[in-house]
Parts: sequence; structure tokens; C-alpha cells
Amino acid sequence: MKRFVLVSALFGILCVLRPASVHAADPASVVPQDAVLYLELGKTATQELLSMAALPPAAGIFAPTMESPFAYADQGLNLPAKDVESAAPHLESVVFAVEQNTPLLVLSFDEDRWPAALLQGVPKAPDGTSALFGGRAAAVSRNGFLIISAPQVCARLARGDYATLASDPAFKAAAGAAPVLAGPPPGAAARGLAAGAPASKAPEIAKAPVWAFVAVPALLQAARESMPLERAAELDAFCRASGLDRAQHAAVAGWGLGPDRTARLTALLQFQGEDAWLLRLVPEGPLEVNADVPADAAAAFMVNWKDAKAFFGSIRDSALQVNDVAGDRTMRARLAEIEKNLGLSLDQLLAQVGSGGIIYFPEAAPNGLMRSADWTAAVRLGDSKGFEASLSKLSMYAVGQQPAATTYEGVAMSQVPGAPVFYKVLSDRVVLGGSAAAVKRHLDWHAAPARKSLQLSAAYGRAAALAWADLGLLLKSYPAAKSGTKLVLAFGREGTGLGITAAVEDLDVQQFGQASLVAYPAMMAAMLMPALARARTEAGKSEGRANLHNIGIALAMYRAVYRAGNNDEYPPDLEPLLDKGFLKSPEVFVDPADKAPVQRGAAGFRYSYEYVGAVPAAVPGDVIIVYSRRGIYPDGRNVLCADAAVLWASEAELHNPNGDPRTSLRASYEAVVTAFGDRLTEERRAALKKFYEVED
Repeated sequence: MKRFVLVSALFGILCVLRPASVHAADPASVVPQDAVLYLELGKTATQELLSMAALPPAAGIFAPTMESPFAYADQGLNLPAKDVESAAPHLESVVFAVEQNTPLLVLSFDEDRWPAALLQGVPKAPDGTSALFGGRAAAVSRNGFLIISAPQVCARLARGDYATLASDPAFKAAAGAAPVLAGPPPGAAARGLAAGAPASKAPEIAKAPVWAFVAVPALLQAARESMPLERAAELDAFCRASGLDRAQHAAVAGWGLGPDRTARLTALLQFQGEDAWLLRLVPEGPLEVNADVPADAAAAFMVNWKDAKAFFGSIRDSALQVNDVAGDRTMRARLAEIEKNLGLSLDQLLAQVGSGGIIYFPEAAPNGLMRSADWTAAVRLGDSKGFEASLSKLSMYAVGQQPAATTYEGVAMSQVPGAPVFYKVLSDRVVLGGSAAAVKRHLDWHAAPARKSLQLSAAYGRAAALAWADLGLLLKSYPAAKSGTKLVLAFGREGTGLGITAAVEDLDVQQFGQASLVAYPAMMAAMLMPALARARTEAGKSEGRANLHNIGIALAMYRAVYRAGNNDEYPPDLEPLLDKGFLKSPEVFVDPADKAPVQRGAAGFRYSYEYVGAVPAAVPGDVIIVYSRRGIYPDGRNVLCADAAVLWASEAELHNPNGDPRTSLRASYEAVVTAFGDRLTEERRAALKKFYEVED
């Protein structure tokens, strides 16, 4: 039995190599109605499975000492040799089902005589079942089907006192439904149409070579029963928040390679009504935003959210709800604090955004992979002026700087401070890129009077989100780039159904193999390089913290020795620490990660750190007095406090006016001003504002 289950499950994953034929019988007519899972391989799929299994290499895998894999079945069934091999060509379908946590295998033949013939000579129990594999499983012949399962299940099927899956309304609805994004099956005539163009009718799910039905309520109930009570409660909360508690069923269908070298796997999740959160979240088509992608793009991701405030606001509200149910309840407070410090609510920002966005890569450079700086994105806007002002607020909040104005080949644009991100705000969209050249390239394409946009198969015209890649352009076919194998992943909604489709189009085996050879080392490098870069960055941060630690100790020693002669204040700069011997080398003033230390002071030492200068000894120990210069690290700075503590602070923490003085420049400034009291001059106040980056 395990061999049958293994082969059928394996083939369900591999799918088939040719389009399906009409099934001669309905195996669901013998499967119990309370089945949680139903997976069916049609005639073509079944025969492909058997032909693959009968190959000598496959036979050697399943049964090394036997001439064919069917010999094991003959032995298990106590049948004469070659019986199963003789019956195999007459198989019409293979069904794998799960009923009450028990697997069930149903074999249908083109002639009703085969099930009885195969079981002839196998001893029968009083309940009409036949024992297999030493009594660990049983078989029963019913309505021309051979059913193999646990003995108690087969006894029930032999009696026939049960409702069948074929009579279940949800199953019938799934079998007769057309997938949301599947389009015509591979080999159909409607190909290469623009999104939204008319297409031939999509086939019913049950007509696919391989298809499956999942009873979602029964599956969730089975999951609850297998969990501890607290985990079951969390699952219930998630189902209520997402709307899965109103899901009726799921169906999956797979079409193998047709004459047009296309294979497709599609899934459909059907709900009872339109009030489920997942349904409300996903807008119905058409996709539309593919018009913002150039026709020669190598890869693209497109999202059509229609109403940004409703779409992203719904995600936020759901996340807050789950956070509250989990008992954390901190996300709501953190979001409110961020909006307060930013002076801008999330709803206000989303109200400025338009109906969708895209991100894409152009074709790769000759004989190589694409560069990270080549990415380009475009987001449609409803209020371009308001959005540009919001970007300035976000930049000030994140890094304490306004976006930098720059010009590239006569085109004015902005750059995000400290990041390789450039952008240009137009009247109806914002264009972003990993380089100024990427932004200008898209602007030139968009301004062209006869620009050509990415064309998609009509099967994906109603997608809400779609990822698309052309391997030929993505990895640069040799010796010259040419369009080739395409990979597609689409997600969309129609009525009360959500659909996901994965497809391989125009499969070029040679190109696919070539792409794999090129992609493998690139993928390994992509996985390893960030880790190595992080390791180098962390090592640099550690050395920088060690420098600040030494400076902190030297400052404490200086104050202890020169307290009376220096009015009990810190030195005016850091040079006296070297002059008096508290530090041994000026190299301690240079952070190893700083590529361009600043030269200053009478001695001309190079510095990677900013120092507050002479401040009263009465300053609290938790205020910042030294920090590494902005830009050495992209995500924050090392800071030294008056009590010699060295910490890491992100730019957001440094510019949080209500934060801890150890990590907040504004809070440290206010503490230092208080320590000065009446002795604070306007000149010294201005210097403190500059050091602590305080604006009036």
C-alpha cells in the first residue's frame, strides 16, 4: 500500500506531460463524504505515471531485485506474477484521499472486471474485504473500483452505508468551477494577448490531468483537535481575523506541458460570502499597472491595490487585531508614537497614494547577471505634492536629513540620505531607482510617444498581483539576449473566490538548463555576501565601540586629574587627551569603517567622532557626549555617554525627541542645557544645538 501511495503522491507533484482526457468513471462516487483531501490523477496522468515507473531505472529504485515495480504489488496481493502488470494499462484514474486521518487509494479501470479479477484468490473476511500486506491494509471491489485502505474503512465501504463525496455540494462546486486565473489550458489558441483581452473559456477544474479538493472546515477542525488548547485558540483567532473561518473549500488543478510548451498549476480558495478579510483585501481586476512596465523588462512585480488607504489600512488593522489577541498590545502604542513623532498619520500618507505600483529589472548586462542598482519602481499617486512633502518628513524622521537634491544628465531628482535610492515625483506617480541612471531610463521610456508596455496572457488580466520573469532576458542568453522561458506567479479574485496560478511558459529546456547553471553560483553568492557584509559591518562597529570606550576612560581620567584647573569641566576638544598622555595614539580617533575621516585641530589629527566640547561636570551620566559621524554606518551610530557607556543607536532612536537620553540627541541636549544653567551663553547654546542636531 505504501508503494501505491508514494507513487501517486510523487506523480501529483511532478504533474503530467500531456493534456488530459475525459475520465470514464467518477471515483468520488465511492469516496466518503467526510474526506478532508481528494487528489485525482486522470487517465493520461495515470498512464504517464505507470510508464515512468516501468522504466528500468525506476524499477530498480522501487524494487532492486525485481524485474518491474509491479512485482511487489503482485507479492503483496498474493497474486500470480504479472497480474498487476497486465491490469496496469487498463487504469483510468488513481485517487488518493484522506478520511478521518486514514489514507484511501481508489483505482478505476476501463472495464469493471479488473478489480474483482485482481482480488480473485485473495481470502475474503466476513465483512467482504480482502486482507493485504499481512492484514495491515484491506481492499474491496465496489462499483468497478478497487479501494485500498485501513481494514475498518474498507469494511464501512463494503457495507455501502455512507454518503459519497460526489453528492457533496462543495465538492461538486469545486469540480465544476473554473479557476480564477488559469485561462485556457496549455495548448489553447488564446496566447500572447494583452491583459484584459478576450480569451477562450477556462476549463473546469475536474478536467485537469491532476486536480485536488480540500474541505477547509474539516481540515481546520482536524488541526484544532491535534493541538493544545492554547494553540487551538490562536488558530481560531487567526482564522477569524483572516476570514478562513468562512472558507468553503480549496481546489488545485495542474496542466502539464502542451504543444505551446506551457505548464500551469492553479489553486482556488472559495468563501461563503464576500465579508471575509482576505476577500475584502484583494481588489478585482483588471491588472492595469502592467502598462507601467517597459516591454523589454526582464523581470517585474506588479500590484494593483486600487484604494491604497483601504488596502494597506486593512493590513494594518488586521495586524493590530492579531497583536491584541496575542496579548502583546504593544504594536498599537508603537505605531501611535511613530505617527506622533513624524507629524503624519499612516492614513494621511496612504490617502496620497494611487491605485498600484510596480518594480522591475531591465535585461541583464552582456554575459552576466543584473546589477542591484538596475531596479526601477513606479508608484501611482493621488496627491503628488502631498506625497513629496511626506517623503521629506519620513527622511527627517529616519535619518535626520532632508532628501538631497541632485541632477543627472539634465534631470533633477532627489536621493534618500545615506542610501542608494533616487526618486523623481511626477504629477501622477513617483519613479524610484537604485541609481540615477535607472530613474532617467524609466522617465525617458515613459515620455516616449510610442512606448511599448509589457504584454501579458489574457489568463492573468484579472490578477491583483503578478510576478513575471523572462529567463532569457533575466540571465542574458548566450551569445545574445533573446526572450525565452517565462515564469509567472499570479494572485487575484473573482467574486467569492481567490485564485493563485504558477506557470512556466514557452519552456526552452536548453535555456532553462543554462539559466540554472548561471543562477546557482549567483544564488549562492547572493546568500553568502550579505552575511559576510554584515559580519564585516559588525566587526567595524565593535572596533569603533572599542575606540569610544578608550576615549571615555581617557575623559574620566582627565577630569579626575585636572578637575580644579579646568573648572570641573570636560576638555574643549579631544587633543588634550593625547597631549597629557591619557591616549597613546591618534588612531583611536578614527573608526575603521570610516573611509574619509575629517582632519581638524591644531595638530591636524583625523577624526571619525564628534565631541560635545567643554560641558559642566554636573551633566548626568546618561547623556551623549561623543558619537561617530553620520554616514559611517547606514543604519545608525556608536555613541559614548558621560558615564563611559558605549551604545549603538539607530537614526530613528537618535532623532526621537521623547527617547532615552542615552540614545536620543534631543533628550541629551535638554539635559546638558539644564546642567549649564545661567552659565550657558548664546554662542555655547548654538554649538550645542549643532552637536545635538537640534532645530528650532
